[in-house]
Amino acid sequence: MISERTGWIPEASDVPGLLAAQYGWIHGFSVTEMEIMHGAYRKRNPNALFMLRDPGYLTTVFDDVKYLFVDSNPIAGKKLDALKKAVKKRFPTQSLSYSASFSNVDSSTGRPQLEILEDFKKKVYEFFEQKLEQSFPLETSNLGVIETRRAAHEIFVDSRGGTVLGREEILDEIQSYINGSTRSTAPLVVVGSAGAGKSAVMARSAVTTIRNAKTGAIPGAGLKTWRVFYHFVGAAPGSTDIGHLLQRLLRELELIRGNVPSEIEKLVQESQRALSNPDAVPSILYIDAINQLDDDVNAKSLKWLPEVLSPKIRVVLSMINQTDYHRTLTSRANAPKEIFCGPLNLSAKAIITETFARYNKRLDDSQMRLLLSKDGSANPLWLSLACEELRLFGSFERVLDKIRDLADDLLSLLQQILSRLEEENGGHLVVATLCLLECSRHGLLESELLDLLGDEGNLLPPDDAWLETEAGREEEEEEAHVDVDTIVADLKAEVEMTYRTDAVDRLANQLENTGIDSSIAQPKRYSAPLPAAKWSLVYRGLRQFLRPCGDSGEGRLDFYHRTMSKVIRLKYFNNDDKAFAKFQYTWWHGKLAGFFESVEDLDRRSEELPYHLEKLLDHSRLARCLVEWPMFDRLFEEQSRLDLLKSWRKAGGYKAASACYMEALSVLRKSTSCTPEDLFFRLEKVARFLSLAGEYSDAFSLLEEARRIAESQLGSQPERMADLYYSLADTKSEVAKLQEIGRA
Repeated sequence: MISERTGWIPEASDVPGLLAAQYGWIHGFSVTEMEIMHGAYRKRNPNALFMLRDPGYLTTVFDDVKYLFVDSNPIAGKKLDALKKAVKKRFPTQSLSYSASFSNVDSSTGRPQLEILEDFKKKVYEFFEQKLEQSFPLETSNLGVIETRRAAHEIFVDSRGGTVLGREEILDEIQSYINGSTRSTAPLVVVGSAGAGKSAVMARSAVTTIRNAKTGAIPGAGLKTWRVFYHFVGAAPGSTDIGHLLQRLLRELELIRGNVPSEIEKLVQESQRALSNPDAVPSILYIDAINQLDDDVNAKSLKWLPEVLSPKIRVVLSMINQTDYHRTLTSRANAPKEIFCGPLNLSAKAIITETFARYNKRLDDSQMRLLLSKDGSANPLWLSLACEELRLFGSFERVLDKIRDLADDLLSLLQQILSRLEEENGGHLVVATLCLLECSRHGLLESELLDLLGDEGNLLPPDDAWLETEAGREEEEEEAHVDVDTIVADLKAEVEMTYRTDAVDRLANQLENTGIDSSIAQPKRYSAPLPAAKWSLVYRGLRQFLRPCGDSGEGRLDFYHRTMSKVIRLKYFNNDDKAFAKFQYTWWHGKLAGFFESVEDLDRRSEELPYHLEKLLDHSRLARCLVEWPMFDRLFEEQSRLDLLKSWRKAGGYKAASACYMEALSVLRKSTSCTPEDLFFRLEKVARFLSLAGEYSDAFSLLEEARRIAESQLGSQPERMADLYYSLADTKSEVAKLQEIGRA
């Protein structure tokens, strides 16, 4: 908004040198002019709107207050005229005029008031409505799940791979390994404590390697070009799962011929074979924060990573030292070379000075000395958090006391900050937000958080409720180890109950994929979402710890640094009484399970609901969830089959899965709304899943039934029959192998 005043013009001494360099400051410009220059003019910002006030309103302003609206300096007036002309010339369609009229002088403040006429509101609203529609069209993205995940890692590299201060020696060592100078056939491992800056180092090194690979600056590829793969654990949904990591690896580097497996055991075998193959495609792998992969024996054992790599494979891993992953690698005969990411080479004082200069602030000598004397000042993350705490601290006279009170280690400092946020930014809402994000599988959409937090009367677990669960705890533990045959019998009964009630109507809905089976889910209906005013207070406090997961713009929130997850477990889930601590997790997973049973978005429901039911050891609800046809169809998609197989292992095993789907199909056959085409489609898909699960006999019987339907009722279409006969032959071969093993 531009009127008849240019605003404050700072002297050269008023603008710190670092700030002037960062924003390309033009001395002699007013702050308003520099805001326009930096925010819009230099980069021709298409989203900038300039509202130029019609000077005609000045005729209505009282003479005794007119000086408040017009610059008395004639040079300022000429500068303003030049600015308006330049803006209109550069942004002809983004420079709009508006009308105003003088209203009165506020008697309480003595400040004059203007009345903005309706045309201003209309023009601003229409402009930004158009820009939002252009930037965020309502149509869904054409990117598949695989491409979306890759894009999330690319965004992470772009955001974290800029200038990395004080790590030049580490970056040089990594590039020496990449270039083959060490002639090592083992991985290179970057180790260090949490918050030491390992991810920034990995991202920066990946950016350099990608550039060098494109220009042919990395030797050893022969006539081929080095391919670069990077995976940042926690940067995208699914990135903490070892199965999804290996699928991405094999698929993107084309290290395997044919289809990428869905079973974790085969993925481990294929990865090990591909990375040790002397004829492998020249490839460089960066995997960051490997110790933050989900707790899985296939991840911790590192069997997917061969002890001796192919000469054409380079692998750079980062992890916290003295974790299970670190000990496993260092115990190998062909041990990796380690690079320790320790204290910064760059002066911590320079980092502090630069950080405060961005906000035109500084610490005096005594404050600087005290901050640098803290043990945590050698850790980049600790230092940035400490600077942010001091920047926000309101009393300059008490800054020294504030510095003294800062905890010396990273985890304790974060707990201090969270305690402050509880007091200042919403108390129980802050705690609930953190606990919900910690217990979610891959973060939560902002809209989901608002719905969950809207139930303010039931946000935190009651302190004494866990006592009521103690009596059934032993039964719960036994359920986790119950006999498979018992599970099969129980789940068949569950399926029978699920599908017998109003079976025809509900199965018709499922076949059309029109919604979630409400009689199965029995969803809890949540109250109105948390008001925006309350959420803004919570989000403002937690914003520095949160990031959109993958920065995809979909509004999914997760922790920016995985150290936050550890801190939340320590602060909100740690208790001397293990039974109470376990109850805390159960309560939050139960809350999320109940919520996602009522969610209509099938993608989000399939991503989160089975996970929470697994955590609750609720085999019955989990099986009933997986046996719903819309859920089955979604999870059987190529990028989710690993999750479907894993969930059935938790729900009782593949034998139980086979029994449940066979029972569901028996109901489907009797449904009057099920056409032969529908039944063929369902039989063929379930058979393919059972083949993946190793239940070949049942799979073969379903394929035989599908063949009879195709021949007698669907016209024996050649392409369909060819695919069907191929599946029959493949499955029959597996059945024969099992029979031969049985006879032996």
